[in-house]
Amino acid sequence: MPTGAVKHVSGPREPLKTEPEWQAVSRRLRRLFGMKGRFPLSVNMLFAVGAMLSFATLASLNAQTLNARISVASIAPARIKIEARLPAATNTLSFRNAYGSVLGLGERIEAVQGIRDSGERVPVQKLAPGEFESAEEFARFTYDVNLAEPLRPADMSHVSSLNSDRGVLMLADLLPQATKSSNSFAAAVINVDVPGGWTVASNIKNEGSQFSTDDPETAVFLIGPSLREKREGFAKTNFSMITSGEWPLADNDATKIGGKILEEYSRITQFVLKRDVVLMLIPYPGD
Repeated sequence: MPTGAVKHVSGPREPLKTEPEWQAVSRRLRRLFGMKGRFPLSVNMLFAVGAMLSFATLASLNAQTLNARISVASIAPARIKIEARLPAATNTLSFRNAYGSVLGLGERIEAVQGIRDSGERVPVQKLAPGEFESAEEFARFTYDVNLAEPLRPADMSHVSSLNSDRGVLMLADLLPQATKSSNSFAAAVINVDVPGGWTVASNIKNEGSQFSTDDPETAVFLIGPSLREKREGFAKTNFSMITSGEWPLADNDATKIGGKILEEYSRITQFVLKRDVVLMLIPYPGD
């Protein structure tokens, strides 16, 4: 119907409402990714790392620290090796087995071995998916993690995965969970070894190749051969925008989306993730 055929019947004339530009861009993004829901609250598209809930309560309020080295052992098949030391010896290890609708995470934990101070191996028995026990205590241990990508693309934003283009490593499903024994930890110091030509980005602070956090549940690493990082400002929000893969929007459009997300969730890292594209947003204090 032509605009001139519409009559104003009663009441004050409403001002013309135009859609904010960032909302128009977000609609384009949803169409490109085939997602539903109002951006940025679509659970299939947006993963708030800070919203991950711990399944165990730390036994001590003291900042006991776990030290770990994460190494990419193989890209095809997708596997990483983790060498770790707990703040105190234990004879049990428990790993997350589910997050939301994603089940069987504990099945990815393989080849678990304790290590004595002498360097000798301590046999460790698998009791159930993600649950391990040994006859003697140990503080040092190693294990492998199978990081094959989940079958459902929607699950990729919830769990760690690895392919030839990039890896998303979430400490929440890679490190053991605190238990009632003395092996609880409230902080972690992490080193990440990646293949030649790859780089590492994270939402936690680092000094050189060493990263540290007092909130391991929310720590995430994005690794890959072609990460691009750019510091941006949007309104009152400053953030670092890190991308992997061919982002289907112009940088300016991605900046507007990122800024709007972080206006709503200013204290948490965000992901927009598909099989071949990752956008990681990290807020930082302004000057």
